[in-house]
Amino acid sequence: MKLALVILILYTLWVAVIIVSIYYLNLGYRWSILSMEEWFIVGCVLFAFIIILEVICITRVAPSRKKEEASKKLMVEKKVVEGKNIWVYTHPEGVKGGVFSKTYVPVDDENYLELRIQIKNQDMM
Repeated sequence: MKLALVILILYTLWVAVIIVSIYYLNLGYRWSILSMEEWFIVGCVLFAFIIILEVICITRVAPSRKKEEASKKLMVEKKVVEGKNIWVYTHPEGVKGGVFSKTYVPVDDENYLELRIQIKNQDMM
């Protein structure tokens, strides 16, 4: 989460400004609203909150994205022959030329899966 990283960087810069102004410029605590200890507590709470959000994001969102990407990668073509839907899957994907085996697998009455698997590539011929 880029927003969390930006927030943590801004917090770190703010604490650095407070440290410089209090200890080197002798301006005191009044202008920074909270004391130094309170700012560190706010930072710890903020850091814990961001870690919890990151864990939730990693455990919930990342697996669903991987499933979506995997389903998008599967290249299946659709043909209609004699009123039947034939779904063609070729392995390896995108290869043209060579010798392919064709296997038809019935899915239901209207759908068939045609598996095209390369036996020999064009270089071996």
